[in-house]
Amino acid sequence: MAGSNTIQNISKNIIITGAGGMIGPMLAKRLLDDGHKLVLTDLVQPKVPEGVANPENAKCMKGDICDPAFVKSLLEAAQPLDAIFIFHGIMSAGSEANFDLVSFWDQRSESLQEIGAI
Repeated sequence: MAGSNTIQNISKNIIITGAGGMIGPMLAKRLLDDGHKLVLTDLVQPKVPEGVANPENAKCMKGDICDPAFVKSLLEAAQPLDAIFIFHGIMSAGSEANFDLVSFWDQRSESLQEIGAI
């Protein structure tokens, strides 16, 4: 239609970390319903949200982003990569009291820097 202000829906390749938590699956549902291709990852096996329009557009990868080899495979699975939503993190009071986990998160940042992802 001439003069229409419609936006063309272009599918993107997106990684969501922390996809086994609360926020990651909600975003995944919306993005899958919009037709995007997702790689969902977490320390626990992430699941494709129920009732999404395009479940075939999701790939679930259980792994630790402290491991540079896993991060490399994660990035390769999402090529050509358009975006990463980072939702992994320490989420409970018990976890926050564990100082070993604080250095664990520092190791994750180092792994991402090592492969040039950040």
